[in-house]
Amino acid sequence: MLRSRLAHMGGYDVASDESVVVSSEIRSSVESRWPNTGRISMVNPPRWKSVLVQFDTSVSHELFRWYHEHVNSTIPLRLLEWTGHGVPWLVLTPMVIVGHLMRSSTSMAWTEEAVNFYVGLYTDLALIACMKLIFRRPRPPYDGGRQSVTVDAVDMYSFPSGHATRSIFIACFLSYVVRWRRHGMLGTVLLAWSWAIAVCFSRVMYGRHFVFDVFGGILVGCLNFYIIHGVWLSKDAILEWVGYLPLTKTKTG
Repeated sequence: MLRSRLAHMGGYDVASDESVVVSSEIRSSVESRWPNTGRISMVNPPRWKSVLVQFDTSVSHELFRWYHEHVNSTIPLRLLEWTGHGVPWLVLTPMVIVGHLMRSSTSMAWTEEAVNFYVGLYTDLALIACMKLIFRRPRPPYDGGRQSVTVDAVDMYSFPSGHATRSIFIACFLSYVVRWRRHGMLGTVLLAWSWAIAVCFSRVMYGRHFVFDVFGGILVGCLNFYIIHGVWLSKDAILEWVGYLPLTKTKTG
């Protein structure tokens, strides 16, 4: 599989000219996987934009090549892809919240943080979807194909990287909630940031995204954290909205 993907890459000249931006390979690659995308507008960009995109394409391609020439396995990349996927976080987070609510010893401060974190996962999806539909940048032509549990209408586009936005948001959020409230958790914060950075790099190495997609995702992830920080739901607001849950029986803290 790796050899076939590298062989396919061999015909992709990233150092050619402005046609890299609107190449027929990109169009045919996208249309072969998503036939309904033939109406995507791919006009010639300004010169400065063409240079930036060509640089981004070239660096991304070289990183992809380097990984697959030196590491004969995509298992680490697949694991990172799944740990940064939105579905596990959206499914497991409410399960954890409900599980903690059933315990009489659950701290209200923890519940407040968990609920705001869950809200942040949804604002993350909203930001990603809007930006992908606005920029409509096709994924790299050497992308391995559809990811699991995706919405083609949005996930067919590349900018920004949703995995990057989500992992950076999670790392920022964790850093915030443990920054002064809990001691001895520096190792947890470092682990979260190491994971987030690894997820970001893996998106390029796996051929899912270009480098600029990942940088854009990092910025959007930081923006999402500041949005949640700015509209933070207080304990009283949470109790008022879901007072019928066991949440009202938890102790304040």
